[in-house]
Amino acid sequence: MNILVLATSFPVNEKDISGKFIKDQIQNLKFYHNDFSFHILVGNKSNHSFKNESKDYILHKFRYFIKKLEIIGNEDIKAQLGQNKAIYLLIPFYFLGQLISTFKLVIKNKIDKIHVHWFMPQAYVAFLVKKIYKIPYNITIHSSEVIFFVNRFKFIGKYISKKILLHAGKIWVTSNNTKDTLKKIFSYEEMEDLNIIVSPMGLNTNFLENIKENKILNSDSTKNILYVGRFVEKKGVINLIKAFEKIHTEILDYKLILAGYGHLKFEIENLVKKLKLNEKVVILDKVNENQKKQLFKLSEILVIPSGNQKNDVEGMPVVILEGLYYEVLVLATKSTFCEQVINNEENGFIIDSNEPKELAKKLKKIINIEEKIKIQIKQNAKKSSLGYSSENSSIKYKEFLS
Repeated sequence: MNILVLATSFPVNEKDISGKFIKDQIQNLKFYHNDFSFHILVGNKSNHSFKNESKDYILHKFRYFIKKLEIIGNEDIKAQLGQNKAIYLLIPFYFLGQLISTFKLVIKNKIDKIHVHWFMPQAYVAFLVKKIYKIPYNITIHSSEVIFFVNRFKFIGKYISKKILLHAGKIWVTSNNTKDTLKKIFSYEEMEDLNIIVSPMGLNTNFLENIKENKILNSDSTKNILYVGRFVEKKGVINLIKAFEKIHTEILDYKLILAGYGHLKFEIENLVKKLKLNEKVVILDKVNENQKKQLFKLSEILVIPSGNQKNDVEGMPVVILEGLYYEVLVLATKSTFCEQVINNEENGFIIDSNEPKELAKKLKKIINIEEKIKIQIKQNAKKSSLGYSSENSSIKYKEFLS
């Protein structure tokens, strides 16, 4: 079966980790079921060189504007719009470039099915292709991108969204909350007509087992509290720093490590200086998988302190599964919908709010847990993560595409 994947984010070279979970999903499937062929179509990225060296897929890029202004695609478009309103001006060109390139790929490569990641504009592209070439499409919705589109474009947004989703073969959502957002635009009867699968994206455990650690920290201390992710409002990094400031004098052996990228980085650096935490907080840029492995190995606690922003809620972050797999004590807010994979105080920890006072209290409690109980929770974490292993993920993805 020939599959065309349309996405705004996908790793276009070894250093690029944006949308890596899509690459993992494909590699998991190809490892166990080699009767699928994949073509990936993404927009050109002005700050990335494209290098297609994978045996698992063929990578295609499309041009849509002046090269230095082709900035869409390092993350989902919804997130980028919140940071740079000028991207609205690029979207029509991006849509046309994606549409024309999709038409060409569909004809040239005899595509059997299209898999769309994120909603707009690629879901509309897939809808038009189905209308013209009768090629079916499935959609993966990662967070609140559908309701964002509906709220932005009101009646026409709701009309287009319903058309697209009702014509999709299957819809994969990463949390029950994402499924619930669809209930805001569909009637009960219409929801019954949608073929919805609820599941986190899964792990590429075959890859994680075999990668080597790349040293990014000079210390070998494991007394670290770790955050890995984007530096954007809904991720709650600012609140995590404020929480750490409240208890850092009581946990003198511990440091806070922040690894990521995003428009809040300058604000984060300034806050660390203002709170005089320079010696206690380590801020790293976007890390590759080899470096991330070392960070997990040298950390006792992984914190995912997300909080919902208006029209921008979380899906279930894959980094939670990675933390469980590497046997780190995972603390996540309910905003991440981590209840799908975490049983509170059995294989990890769940907190209602990402308010600094509550985070600080919970972190201190976790640090003071008896060591033998920590070991048991870590072992439970590893065991639970294997439900999302490469093999299990490949089975789910094969069923989704079939």
